[in-house]
Amino acid sequence: MILFCRTGGQEERRGGASRFLMDLKTPGITIRPILDLAGEHHFNEVAFEDVFLPGSALLGQLGDGWNQVVSELAFERSGPERFLSSFVLMRELVRVLGPSPSEHAAAALGRLMAHLVVLRRLSRSVAGMLQEGRNPVLQAALVKDLGALFEQEMPGVARERPHSGRRGARR
Repeated sequence: MILFCRTGGQEERRGGASRFLMDLKTPGITIRPILDLAGEHHFNEVAFEDVFLPGSALLGQLGDGWNQVVSELAFERSGPERFLSSFVLMRELVRVLGPSPSEHAAAALGRLMAHLVVLRRLSRSVAGMLQEGRNPVLQAALVKDLGALFEQEMPGVARERPHSGRRGARR
């Protein structure tokens, strides 16, 4: 597992944390399953008691864990799944609206398509920056935020009656 933990003083808000690559068979590590409401096991509680890690387990530099985590967020936040996951819903929305949607529905669909194109472009831009070795943390956060807004807006448009000009009308 990758362990993110404090290795420096408490006065350092973002500094003083490091990451380690750990073998879960290391003595002193106890793993207990966490069951959800349905009794299924997807997560674990991991407890450490007098665990020793050699220096070779350190990832990167001591105290630089926060910077590592933040730089990795660019990969997580801005990936193509931010827009690719919406294609199926978008295709279904176009099908439901049909060839003659109301003016309001057509405008909403056009707005969503424009957002999708921008989201795709931003995501590809972040990928390019990552490939160049740059650290697009701010740009990736923007892609994540815009992607979340896009994903939240789509169901509202889909729920509207396809041929009605009234906002919020249901089928």
